[in-house]
Amino acid sequence: MARPDPHDPPLDAPVTRARLERLLLLARRTRREVARGRREPGRGVEPGARRPYAPGDDPRSVDWPAYARLEQLLVKVPEAVPPARLALVLDASASADHGAPAPRRRARLAVAARAVAALARGVRVDLLWGLAHLRLDRPSELTRALRFLAQAPSAGPAFPGVRALGGAGRGELCLVGDGLDPEELVAAAREARARGWTPTALLIESAAEAPAAVREAAAAASRVQLVDAEGGAVRWTTAPLEAWSAAAEARAARLREAEARLLQARVPVRRLAAAAAFEAPALEWLGA
Repeated sequence: MARPDPHDPPLDAPVTRARLERLLLLARRTRREVARGRREPGRGVEPGARRPYAPGDDPRSVDWPAYARLEQLLVKVPEAVPPARLALVLDASASADHGAPAPRRRARLAVAARAVAALARGVRVDLLWGLAHLRLDRPSELTRALRFLAQAPSAGPAFPGVRALGGAGRGELCLVGDGLDPEELVAAAREARARGWTPTALLIESAAEAPAAVREAAAAASRVQLVDAEGGAVRWTTAPLEAWSAAAEARAARLREAEARLLQARVPVRRLAAAAAFEAPALEWLGA
């Protein structure tokens, strides 16, 4: 597969869909290669219920240890192992809209790529954003996934969907966000683990605190108004260049703190670098 262009296209652009479909083909090809060597993870059979032996049953299915204990012929009835599950939970906080590139824009693309790769491998996918929830079972549901990701929820807590996701988990739950609130990340990871999921995290990096045009305009101004994206607090500064530098350093420090806190909680962490293609986490998961 050719190295993808790291430029982030719009979610609904034809080039985005083309890149996702190329990823789908790669995932299917690597799935076939895996299947040649071993059973596909997340599928198969395991011993389940027992029933009395009936003439014509395969003698190999008889539970002989049970016969030794009970002196009764019982046949093992295999039960299908359900497909592996992957829950992708996007950060719904307001801060994810700020940064260059904006973490929310990159997160949606990265989530779409990871979902497509997982579906092609036979993994059932849950997308959660705010309290909205979409379940996907087949790669052909790519259009539904993109439509869901295009409808951003109103800003609020970062990961409320973890608590709202009903039932015990059987698979990975990946928290995808900007890492600016380590407390919320760790709390969501612990909630996921308590519900039976294996939590992981994907932290989206930004190269700068604001787009170049905004930084240039601020440099020409005598004063700049800074607004906290989460709490709405307002602060004026007369040194815009120093303010941008301090903000970038603070963002990087918060990201490092989030990563350290997650690792301390035994949560595997990946980063999507600002210059990396949005498919990078999905390609890493595929081993490509």
